[in-house]
Amino acid sequence: MTAPVGLPTLPWVPGIEYGTITSVVELPGAPDGAVAVLASAAPRAADVQATVTTSPSGKVVVHISAPVPVETSFVALVPTRDAVALWTPGSGTDRGGLTPSWAGEHVVSPFEGIPLGCVIGRSDTAELTFGVRTDLDSVRLRAGLVEETAQVQVACDLIADEHGTDVVLDFERQPFTQAVRAVGAEIGLHVDAPLDASLDASAEASGARHEEPVLCTWYALHQHVDTASLTAEGRLGAELGFGTMIVDDGWQTADNGRGYGSCGDWAVEPTKIPDPAALVSELRELGLETMWWIGSPFVGLRSAAYAATSGLPLPVLYEDKGLDASVLDPRSRRVREHLRERLLALMRTTGAAGLKIDFLERWGRTPETPAPADAVSGSVPDAALSLLDELIAGIKETVPDPLVEFREPYTGARAIRRATMLRVGDCPMSPRRNRMGITDLRLVTAGIAVHADPVMWAPHDSPERVAQHLHNTMFGVPQVSVLLDGLRADHRAVLAHWLDTWHRVRDVVLHGTLTVSGVSDGYNEVTATGSRTADGEAVTVQYTPVVSSPPAGATSWLLVNAHDEDAVLVRTAPDVVADVEVVDCQGRQLSSSRVTLGEITRLPVPPGGTARITLEAS
Repeated sequence: MTAPVGLPTLPWVPGIEYGTITSVVELPGAPDGAVAVLASAAPRAADVQATVTTSPSGKVVVHISAPVPVETSFVALVPTRDAVALWTPGSGTDRGGLTPSWAGEHVVSPFEGIPLGCVIGRSDTAELTFGVRTDLDSVRLRAGLVEETAQVQVACDLIADEHGTDVVLDFERQPFTQAVRAVGAEIGLHVDAPLDASLDASAEASGARHEEPVLCTWYALHQHVDTASLTAEGRLGAELGFGTMIVDDGWQTADNGRGYGSCGDWAVEPTKIPDPAALVSELRELGLETMWWIGSPFVGLRSAAYAATSGLPLPVLYEDKGLDASVLDPRSRRVREHLRERLLALMRTTGAAGLKIDFLERWGRTPETPAPADAVSGSVPDAALSLLDELIAGIKETVPDPLVEFREPYTGARAIRRATMLRVGDCPMSPRRNRMGITDLRLVTAGIAVHADPVMWAPHDSPERVAQHLHNTMFGVPQVSVLLDGLRADHRAVLAHWLDTWHRVRDVVLHGTLTVSGVSDGYNEVTATGSRTADGEAVTVQYTPVVSSPPAGATSWLLVNAHDEDAVLVRTAPDVVADVEVVDCQGRQLSSSRVTLGEITRLPVPPGGTARITLEAS
């Protein structure tokens, strides 16, 4: 579009018609040359208002509203300074460069993604951080480099309504972790406690149930689950220190052929698990809580529920023949009653501790499907959220502190209040993606446990590679999915040592403050400090060969080699005296000595090994 004299020309974006610039939005504290506007081609576009305030933490908040719903776009163009990359959270996102403004589109809904981003400058400095807080079904967030002007565009396409949507902008140049943590709080990603659970101080200090290491059956067994295998794996898992077992897909069907054709009835298959309550009880006696996997939106084409309910088929949004299932319409009262009845009965009759609720992204946006006659809402996401509320309330009548797992991409502000744990999206044998997803979620959320995608490895992998897989999950709650029965002795030794190490530092790695380096590379190094139970404790993992320094005030420092070099480099002030104990990936001690550290010191730590460095208090 061509702007009138004195107004900017908005960047070209394929398929986007801005219409007319209706107002200029003043942004206090923005760099010289920054400009922001509202634009719309819709009738009554002039009714859209932008109210600008400054939050208590100093962020610019642009509140966009209208008395009646109006399609509009908020567009900010901000000059760059030493820009290196555009970061957006998510294990599968690319953060290695600057996305062009015509390509950086991301549609966000309550069950799809987090509307937050950061322009990264040199030395992992945040140059511009932005986010969106909204109750709308979806918004389209667009960010990227404008090639004509070398500006960064941050744009939000939305339906302005009486409730309003907030665009949060932070122009302060500051450390990346500080910037994204603060904007995460502004857009509602910090929760007081998962599912409003009341945890006493002793429970928090020892680790709540949603922070116990998880043994997941999926990669290890897929649909080949039965009482014998689950009991055998549970016994071995309890010996290693796991606290939860997720019985994944397969418990509800007699076949093992993948697909979701058996979903929807949510009854335990008796030929596989004749007495599910007895199984749950036996696992609990071993020390493991049980969670059942639920593909909640699916009604399989081979299920009884798909054929009919009281002679009347359940309303669906659409059919996915590739998955052998249809997606239920959560707006329908009958669908809601069906899911509540089946899932609450499952929890009540088996005595399980919780549910792994999968595929909620299928309810992420309102489709073209007309609302059913018995609809409780016109919005699919709103209906799905209220259905989750009803389900959780029912579960809490029998399990006051239930376990509820969500995974990427449904990790936004409105979704996470319905969960106790957030899990990285599926990334089998991809440790870098696990590391990125865990670190991203840890940085932008608070008050909810972040879990790894279940770690798996190949039978012929080296012990060092197994350790690397596990070390990439250091700053989240470990999930593992390998067959423990018959596990190689050296692999078992690595896993046992890793879980023992993680348990010893769990408070600092889960609740400490994270600092990172190499944001655009997917995090070269991550450090956690600030244990609630031990002053001066810190943990650093080197994912690539870098030079690490002990955090200020640290006296007990665990330094982990998660790369392939046979040493780690440490930088300190001259003549720092430390006791250094080095162990390999299986926990075998290699050395223990008193060392005088210099400006840069090479410590011989093999791949997968760790150095426990005890520093003299200064």
